[in-house]
Amino acid sequence: MRLDWRTACTLYRAELRMALRDRRTLFFSIVLPLLVMPVMLFASHLMRQKRTAELAAMTHSLAIVGPEAETARGWILSAAARAEQGATCFEIKEATETGAKAALARDDLSLFVVAEASDVQKTEHSSNAGTDITAARAVRLTVVYRGDRDTSQNAARTLHRRLIGMRQDVRARLLQERKFPLDARAVGRVIEVDVAAEGQVTGLALGRVLTLFLLLFVFMGGAVVATDSLAGEKERGTLETLLATAARRSEIIAAKSLLTITSAVAITAIQAINFLLYVVIEIIPIPGNLAAAVTPATAAWLFVLYLPLIVLVSIVLLATSGWARSYKEAQLYFMPVMLIGLAPALAPLLPGIRLRSAVVLVPVANIAVAVKEILVGAPDWPLIGAAWLVTAAAAAVLARFATNMMRTERLIVTTHVSREEIVGGPELFPRRVLRAFAIMWVLAFVVSSHVAESVRLQISWNIGVVFIGGSLFLIRLYRLDLRTALALRPVRAPVWLGIMLAVPGGLLTTIGLFRVMNVFLPAPKGWMEAFNQQLLMADAPLWQALILLTIVPGVGEEIAFRGVLLHGLRKRLHPAALALVVGVAFGFFHATLPRLVPTAFLGVIFAAVTLLTGSIFPAMAWHALNNGLSVAAESAAFPMEALEWTFHLLGVVLLALAFWIFWRCRTPYPELRPWRNRAQRS
Repeated sequence: MRLDWRTACTLYRAELRMALRDRRTLFFSIVLPLLVMPVMLFASHLMRQKRTAELAAMTHSLAIVGPEAETARGWILSAAARAEQGATCFEIKEATETGAKAALARDDLSLFVVAEASDVQKTEHSSNAGTDITAARAVRLTVVYRGDRDTSQNAARTLHRRLIGMRQDVRARLLQERKFPLDARAVGRVIEVDVAAEGQVTGLALGRVLTLFLLLFVFMGGAVVATDSLAGEKERGTLETLLATAARRSEIIAAKSLLTITSAVAITAIQAINFLLYVVIEIIPIPGNLAAAVTPATAAWLFVLYLPLIVLVSIVLLATSGWARSYKEAQLYFMPVMLIGLAPALAPLLPGIRLRSAVVLVPVANIAVAVKEILVGAPDWPLIGAAWLVTAAAAAVLARFATNMMRTERLIVTTHVSREEIVGGPELFPRRVLRAFAIMWVLAFVVSSHVAESVRLQISWNIGVVFIGGSLFLIRLYRLDLRTALALRPVRAPVWLGIMLAVPGGLLTTIGLFRVMNVFLPAPKGWMEAFNQQLLMADAPLWQALILLTIVPGVGEEIAFRGVLLHGLRKRLHPAALALVVGVAFGFFHATLPRLVPTAFLGVIFAAVTLLTGSIFPAMAWHALNNGLSVAAESAAFPMEALEWTFHLLGVVLLALAFWIFWRCRTPYPELRPWRNRAQRS
């Protein structure tokens, strides 16, 4: 795409001047959030403080029922006497157990206490060697309350806390009366010491919500500018005038993209200052010292870290505006787009989520987790860099997709419907295949994370339901020819000789690649042992493990990736890019960070052999034999990860020889996109 940046910058300055003169845009993108957010937060803060004070000074009514009601009454009165002046008070009312339940349901009582007796053994030591055991009575108190009412819940917590304190005092007094040599309160005393720095505590609280608030502000403010920039001009008819000028369409799109990104950065800066102001005046309660958590250097790192995220959101908003046929339709799209965009930002709120996991591959979520780790003072810089690159790559890919989409006639024709959407079937499938595989990834990831301990369930769901079932569903939905979509074609005999060389060569090369990557991204301690134990399926005989881990994945995964996915993208990407995309998707579906690069490499070479032979059968055989050799080596306790590097170099040689055979006997995959330069587009 040829782009005259001088023209694009001229258009950008003109767009920026018009946006600044538009009072509606300024009000809804900047002024309104600055006014609404403080009012909402301040009002909720005041209401929360007022309600807390009311609950602390409230008088709660309770009833005492049960056989030991009189004993419990004395204890509760003693516990109530422990309260400080102005604290929660308790008023005791008379009621039966049935009446107390009814009164609690009507909210006439805050709670009631059931006092029951239980038999215990009390041992008293006499002055001589004998022991006298007598029966004693102990009272058990059951506090019954309504957890759906804050008054009842507060009363139960307060009473329970005071009864515990009263019980400790009684125990200490009884022990002193019996000449216990120590103060009972000093026995088994527990002291908590928090070794985290003040800034780390504040950083944890701030890091959990900072990205969420930032995205909320960017979506709210940026949507106004993006929606008016394309959908608004399309509806007003001014976009046709702009397109009639000497500027190319690509330059117009670039100018509007820069405008949206500029507005998003400005909104981010303004709302970030606004948010910090809320924290300083304690409208948003944050523990500790904010200055200790957010130093100038930290703020600079966060700004750099957020840049690709801001660009990504801006492009999404502009693409949504360009896709919409009218301003009203763009507003209709805004809410689901915002909800989908905000969902990954909730990752820091989930327990146990760390950047050194598959989350580093998920745009938005990886930045949100990286921000939290920076603020708590435990940054994993290699993974933070990887997260930045992943999000930046996602923004670049989306920008290219959005640019191509907005260069079509849909940009200016509000009723435009593509030919593929009208015809449907096989012609629509290439445009929908990535969307379908994204849904399949979500289904595989969500279910597998809940059955991670059961290899059988994972295989049954991922391969049986998601890969095979999903692939057959897509073939039927888009009316694809089964043999063509799955590349069920015969191959030349020498290809099988190449497969026999490729299996050991590919395995040795992949293990060597894993060892190299482990230097830069070391796997968690014990991960390899746990993975190998899971691979062996100790609760199953070897023949069953071989079937489940070799034949089933070799057939099911190839049907999905080297079958349906490769067939859907064959006309959209050049062969090298096609093999790379299919391989990366294959690695991404395995959702384990240490295995990502080696698995993606296997996916690339499986796709390459499919493209060279025009058939899925070599990839199926290679995949199954590769898994079988891995299982057999692990079962025999053969140290594949401790081999000399000479063996890995030998694997590279065998792999190269195998692909030389594939190339000499090639029968290329039909209907591939030819190797040619794109025609220059305006």
